[in-house]
Amino acid sequence: LGGSTQKMIAFAKTTALVATAVGTAAVGAGIGLFNMAKKATLAADEMLDFATLNNVSIESLQELGYAATKNGSDIKAVQTSISGLNRVMGDVANGVGRGAKYFTAFGLSVKDAEGKVKTTDVMLMDISKKMQNMSQQEAISMASKLGIDASLVPMLKLGSAELEKLKKKAVSLGIITTEQAH
Repeated sequence: LGGSTQKMIAFAKTTALVATAVGTAAVGAGIGLFNMAKKATLAADEMLDFATLNNVSIESLQELGYAATKNGSDIKAVQTSISGLNRVMGDVANGVGRGAKYFTAFGLSVKDAEGKVKTTDVMLMDISKKMQNMSQQEAISMASKLGIDASLVPMLKLGSAELEKLKKKAVSLGIITTEQAH
């Protein structure tokens, strides 16, 4: 074979190897993207299930999660706190447990002006207003009595106005909505 034919064969082999490598990389990337999408869907489904069970919107859950991450905590602490606070609020609404004593001591009401039990995200804003002027120790004590993870205290001590700003920032960054989670 002539020199130019050998060069063409070498070029064809190199091109085939590059095409195979690109194809393999594309398949790998496709699998990676599929797995990421699958994990995101499962996470959104789990979050929706949690939100539904705890009577809080998925949007509010993610807004609080964002605020928590900006203040040294995370979404798991938000979920744990919502579950714990829900339990205490349920006790207060049912007139059982020590929760009523703590709600009274902290000047909180489990019910709104219409006599309906507040949602936990609304109650967290009320708690944030109360914690804003407390010492760290007082706020940690309050959190533990109300079933709230102590890692959320820095977020809650911001006060409701600052917390609202963080929640709006989460919205501007794009959060999963209930419709997207379905």
